Amino acid sequence: MDAALRSIKRVCYAGLDSVTLRREVAARTARVVAFDAHAFSTCDPDTGLMAHTIAEGIPAALAKAYVEWLYPEECARLSMDLPRRGATVFSMSEHSREAEAEFGAAGMRIQLHASLAANGRLWGSWCLLRSSGSVGVTERDRRFLERVTPHVTRGLQSAALVDRGLAAAAAPADRRATEATPGI
Repeated sequence: MDAALRSIKRVCYAGLDSVTLRREVAARTARVVAFDAHAFSTCDPDTGLMAHTIAEGIPAALAKAYVEWLYPEECARLSMDLPRRGATVFSMSEHSREAEAEFGAAGMRIQLHASLAANGRLWGSWCLLRSSGSVGVTERDRRFLERVTPHVTRGLQSAALVDRGLAAAAAPADRRATEATPGI
């Protein structure tokens, strides 16, 4: 567990873009915490809106329901509010009957969520799911994610700057964003 934590810390402080960072963190976490599917999103820190998601193993119907109504109506509030009360790792299913019903309908009975928040701002959201045939979440799983969460949050904050630089460099010179350009 300590070796995996050190490995995750290294990638969090390596100056990676957000997609690479999230893929690397997920791969390293899978060595310690079992999951059948996951969705790992960056969020706009000012609004909590999901900006970009990478996912593996998420059933299409669950992904659609999550994006269309479950996140905006249920999970966004929990993702932002629970870290303000000190809970960065929790189960959406324990806090929302709607989330529990949607996850269950997709065959995902066990869910663990990490809110990647700092100073009241949500930088990312990571949902790890296990199918109904899997073992439950252990205290060891939860503790590991709690130890990882602050480092991944800092990594996402740095990655936002890397992503912004990559986007600016890729934009045509006449269309580059300025400080006055609106957007999320």
